[in-house]
Amino acid sequence: GRPDLLKREEKPSALGAFTYEPIDIKGHKTVRLRDRIQVAAYARLLEPLLGARPARAGVWLNTGELEYVDPSLPDIDFDALAAAMLRIERGEERTEGVRCGACKECAWRAVCAAEWARNSSVCLLYGATGEVARKLARAGFATWPAVAWPGGR
Repeated sequence: GRPDLLKREEKPSALGAFTYEPIDIKGHKTVRLRDRIQVAAYARLLEPLLGARPARAGVWLNTGELEYVDPSLPDIDFDALAAAMLRIERGEERTEGVRCGACKECAWRAVCAAEWARNSSVCLLYGATGEVARKLARAGFATWPAVAWPGGR
């Protein structure tokens, strides 16, 4: 992705006497962890262009407030994440979408729904969240028929 906005700041960078901070516009009232991760990724993408990672990034909330966050997020290993994404792209690792709170707005919704139908995923069970789906899979119930008929038909 890319940030919704770039805020120009009068601080030196590789571009000259100014730099940019990534700003993402959200439709909710508080900054969430995924917002922090998203703007941290944007800051990381700007680093080669600016010569340094931006010192802060912003999340513009639906309250009209612009809340700044630290884009460094030292607990997130973006290099490992990028390497995993390359393995997925090369077909060396598989991914599986699970139901979450963002499914209703997600551009991948139809892709996930088709995959769930093809695999008889437990995500099709009423009320099954991603957390529930992962717990069921760990317990040996990766499909809804396995849940409906634990001993088989």
